[in-house]
Amino acid sequence: MDNPANAELNLQKKKTNVKHIVKLGCGGILILSLICVFLYFLLVVGIGGEPANAFTVEKVTQQFVAALHDGEIEEAHKMLSDFSIQEISIKTLSDYSEEEPISKYKDLQVCEFKIFYENTEKILVGMGIIFYENSSVKFQVDMLQDGDKNWKIREFILGYESDPEPWAGCG
Repeated sequence: MDNPANAELNLQKKKTNVKHIVKLGCGGILILSLICVFLYFLLVVGIGGEPANAFTVEKVTQQFVAALHDGEIEEAHKMLSDFSIQEISIKTLSDYSEEEPISKYKDLQVCEFKIFYENTEKILVGMGIIFYENSSVKFQVDMLQDGDKNWKIREFILGYESDPEPWAGCG
């Protein structure tokens, strides 16, 4: 016959083992979750900078177009990346600000954005629509993160022609 004290001790050991297994399992899940969050911030958001998302594309593009619209050409020029696809002078931006979609600008909406890497640079590409007076025009914007982790415009194309698919998200 088993000693009741031994049976009690064995039951306590089994409970303790189950508690340890549960604690280890929860700890493992917590560690994996923290690793996933760290990787997300490292690869997508960018540690110490503005996040790489549609909101950032829309915000930076709105600031750029609004600066052109308001005649703040030098301010708009500061928003351009040093690594622009083609060099854009202040005179070119001044001419750009007189185009109807910019001079009569009301609002804009980013319909789609993509993140990709070129060499070691993270690049955001946004496609959207600029609304002005009673009309609208498509645009595409490419952005690079500069040394301060701020997004700068690498290329801005007004009247972008492409398949309608990227703009299907706009309404």
